[in-house]
Amino acid sequence: MSQPTDLIPTPGGSSALPHEMGRLVQAFDWSSTSLGPRSTWPQSLRTLTEMLLVHPFAMIVLWGPDLVQIYNDPYRIVMGAKHPAGLGQPTRECWPEVWHFNAPIYDGVMHRGETFEFTDQRLVIQRHGQDEEAFFTLTFSPVRDETGGVGGVLVTVIETTERVRAQAELQERTRRAEEEARAQEAFVAFTEAVGTQTAVRALTGEATRVLWAHFGDDSTFVYYEREGDRWRARVWTEDLEDQPELLALLREGLPLDTPLYAEALNTQQPVFTEQWDVERERVPHSEGYGAAANVPLVVDGEVRGFVALGLRHTYRWSELDRAVVRAVGRGLNLALERAEATTRLETQNAELDARTKALEGVARLSQDLALQTDRYELIRRALDLVLSLLPPGVGFFYERHAGRWHAAVQVGVPGTPELQAAVDAGFPVGGTPTLDRPEQTQAPFFQDRYDQALDVAPELVQHLQTVAALPVLVDGEVPGLFNVALFEARAWSAADRALLVTVARSLGLTLEGAQGVARLAQERRKLEVANEELEAFTYSVSHDLRTPVRHVMSFNHLLRKQLGVGLDDKAARYLTVVEEAAGRMNTLIDAMLDLSRTSRLPLRLGPVDLGELVEVVRVELEADVLERLMEWEIGPLPLVMADSDTLRQVVTNLLENALKYTRPREVARVEVWAEERPSEWVVHVRDNGVGFDPQYTNKLFGVFQRLHLTKDFEGTGVGLANVRRIITRHGGRVWASARLGEGATFGFTLPKF
Repeated sequence: MSQPTDLIPTPGGSSALPHEMGRLVQAFDWSSTSLGPRSTWPQSLRTLTEMLLVHPFAMIVLWGPDLVQIYNDPYRIVMGAKHPAGLGQPTRECWPEVWHFNAPIYDGVMHRGETFEFTDQRLVIQRHGQDEEAFFTLTFSPVRDETGGVGGVLVTVIETTERVRAQAELQERTRRAEEEARAQEAFVAFTEAVGTQTAVRALTGEATRVLWAHFGDDSTFVYYEREGDRWRARVWTEDLEDQPELLALLREGLPLDTPLYAEALNTQQPVFTEQWDVERERVPHSEGYGAAANVPLVVDGEVRGFVALGLRHTYRWSELDRAVVRAVGRGLNLALERAEATTRLETQNAELDARTKALEGVARLSQDLALQTDRYELIRRALDLVLSLLPPGVGFFYERHAGRWHAAVQVGVPGTPELQAAVDAGFPVGGTPTLDRPEQTQAPFFQDRYDQALDVAPELVQHLQTVAALPVLVDGEVPGLFNVALFEARAWSAADRALLVTVARSLGLTLEGAQGVARLAQERRKLEVANEELEAFTYSVSHDLRTPVRHVMSFNHLLRKQLGVGLDDKAARYLTVVEEAAGRMNTLIDAMLDLSRTSRLPLRLGPVDLGELVEVVRVELEADVLERLMEWEIGPLPLVMADSDTLRQVVTNLLENALKYTRPREVARVEVWAEERPSEWVVHVRDNGVGFDPQYTNKLFGVFQRLHLTKDFEGTGVGLANVRRIITRHGGRVWASARLGEGATFGFTLPKF
């Protein structure tokens, strides 16, 4: 666009604007506003205003800190009665009613240069002199001045009224279609629920949806059940909450002779009442209804409940309405019949369910008790289990002390302070049959009706009705008695007896196991002490042996030197044998020290590149066998968590063995590879050496165990023992397999961390 010299061309020009807003903007006294005379306006505002005045869409410019308004002809519709006074006025003064809503928007545009758009905003405008609801999409955009800053806000307004109204009409048609579909779905859902549900009260919710889908919110639905001489409302629709007096009456219950119920009770058929009359029907506070229906729910010839429906603005029942009500009533009646049958079946299975619960409880108890070694905590949990599956009562575990039965464990309160005092004092052994008898017979003692004069003064136990006492057997002895007393009279059922006997036996077995665990822990502690002493002894002996061996070697050397040339061949051979034996003794001492050190030093676990470790050891060992033909096949090896020093000993021992026992081969072959398993790495070392007899495999990793003669293959018999000890301390295991003359394979595992 060319840069104009003025907002509105002069009358002599060729582009004079015929629009009203063009003339108003040109004639307006802008010097009275914060914008000042037009001649002082920035070029950006002049250009924007020229574009605005000829634009076909409704637009308004808000310029400067005061957001002074300049708008075009299409925008006058939005201005309504605010035109023409709104021209040149700050927008906060022109539109005070919406300023506080739009202020954050203006702030975002002016200070942060943001753009905002609002779709289908509702505005009330004047059209043809009348206020009219219309909808617009508004866009707020920043306009920059010559300095590069935001000088004002351009608001574009596009009317979307026709589209919004078309959408509203479509939504209304869709809503009506959805209501019809929901009515159909509600009836289908109710029909399906009737086929699966047995709880009538739960089904009334589905029935409500069916009735509301058909009758709309003009209806009220209530489900009644009989309680004494009244029919009481149990389930109702929410609209009754707005009629508190009527709701209170229905919850209190209506008499059996209320006409609406009396007729249905006599005929056991639905009753439809038209032209509802409050006095005639004797239901106060029901003036707002025009018609009602009552459907009795009948099972085995007896009315068990009622379904009632009230219509507010309907006074007569159509055949379709009657059919819907009857269908809902039949569905609820069928559910009620099925509920009755289910109840009878549940009653028949009650004892079986009780047995199942008892067995499940015992299973849970056994799992918990297997981890518990505190005998009294075991007993407390057993009592808790039993009392949770029985009527209210109290439980005890009695032990004999100084000729009396004392309660070592108590769960619950016995009922009176006097009885508690008697329990605390203990009951005499030999004078309390309830406790004496199961100890003597080692059999349970069940009393369906507690003989209150049997053990103590009757006045202390008048509230105890049913009692059982069971011996707890541990290694064939009775260390205590399991005692349960109930506060209500009842016969011990087969399920009750099975529960108590099973728990008592499980408790005895668990106590036996706990004692065994305690003994095992004690033996383990003794073994650990013995191992520590043995390791200390080995270390000490290894050190102490060095002195006499050193003496032997020194005096052997001195003796050889003293005899000099006079030493004959036989004496020289004897001295050589002594010297070689002392050397072997030193080697054995070193091996014993290594084995002891391996057991005592703590492991320093960290990441170890097993492939790099094997390669380093291979290079070191290969330097000693340069004259031999060697073939190495080393596969990919993992990064493991281990103590690098001791793991190096393992690798060194296994590779040294492979080199040693392949010495007779023209070409020695050694393979190293690893296999990954879910929780561990498996490492293999295989050679083509002389192998060994597999029947002696169990001796291979023992201390000083050798499967070959010393003259054929040197060694101490400690290396593989050291390997096993190191790998075991890492949480792994070792093994070997071989055949004579066919080589050997050694393996070990390392857990993943």
